[in-house]
Amino acid sequence: MEPVTSVTSDRRREGRGHQFGYVLLATSVLAVCAHQSLTPPG
Repeated sequence: MEPVTSVTSDRRREGRGHQFGYVLLATSVLAVCAHQSLTPPG
């Protein structure tokens, strides 16, 4: 296992691209949840 410090430094180095990916993932998940809640089951 890698030390946590190396992981955090990697994330800090990648920066905005990583954040954009997380935002995109969150929005897609929210969209799917909203769509499922709007459409009746079955």
